[in-house]
Amino acid sequence: MKYAWITEHRDSFPVALMCQLLQVSRSGYYASVDRPPSRRAERTAKIHQSIRQVFDERHTVYGPAKVAQELAQRE
Repeated sequence: MKYAWITEHRDSFPVALMCQLLQVSRSGYYASVDRPPSRRAERTAKIHQSIRQVFDERHTVYGPAKVAQELAQRE
């Protein structure tokens, strides 16, 4: 979470300063930037994409139960 925040704000603040304030090592931050996403992160991103697609197709009127039902029908 801290690394994601640093990445999001690295154009506004120096990375070294943010790492120091958030008490993380710069080497740890840069290692996380170079690391490929985990299988879990890829799966989560795919699920989020599917939910967003259903949500957009139904013009945002579906709640969580209907979105889950729609996704189950698509499988």
